[in-house]
Amino acid sequence: GLDVALDRPHITGRRCDACKSGELRDTIVSFGDSVRDLDLATERSKRAALFVVLGSSLRVSPANELPLLAKKNGAQLFIVNKQRTDYDKSFDCVIHADIDTVFDQVEQAMERAENSQ
Repeated sequence: GLDVALDRPHITGRRCDACKSGELRDTIVSFGDSVRDLDLATERSKRAALFVVLGSSLRVSPANELPLLAKKNGAQLFIVNKQRTDYDKSFDCVIHADIDTVFDQVEQAMERAENSQ
């Protein structure tokens, strides 16, 4: 994965359900944070066939430029976000909804497909 240099700990206040002891931290790139592996992210974006954005306003640069770079190089773009973004018109599939709701529906559809075989 990509390594994000966090200027603050990004502790969520929740604990891991599996181990009950580990603090959960988010991997949100906020204003002022830097992406250490931006070159790697850029290269992977250029080679991507599908670029998925989950829960992002796409307001933080340079991370917000990666989907458009992928699109320029032939990738299909997919975004799930509660609110509209300035980039929605560039995406091939836009879903304005809660991510958990969307993935619950995806999981149910996958289970139905598996059970129908």
